[in-house]
Amino acid sequence: MEIDAFTEAACSISYPGVASFDYEAVLRGGPWGDFVEIVADAWLDLAAKLKAGELKASIFATKVIDRCLDQETHYLPEWQEHRDALREAEL
Repeated sequence: MEIDAFTEAACSISYPGVASFDYEAVLRGGPWGDFVEIVADAWLDLAAKLKAGELKASIFATKVIDRCLDQETHYLPEWQEHRDALREAEL
C-alpha cells in the first residue's frame, strides 16, 4: 500500500517538461523506506486537497520535506530539486 500511495503521489506532482520526479528510480535505488512511507502518509492525508486544487504541488512537496525534518528522516535531494522546480513553475 505504501508503494501505491507513494507512486500515486509522485505521479500527481509530476509535470513532464516542467517538473517531473523519477519515482521509479527511487523505488529501484535502495533503502528509502522511511522517505517512501512519509510521502505515502502525506499523500493519504493531503491527496483530496491536492486533487481539488486547494493545495499546490509545491506545497505538498514542502510538507513532505517538513515531515522528514520533524521525523529526522533523510529526504532525497532530487525531491527538493523537484519541489524547487514546482515552485519556479508556480505549480
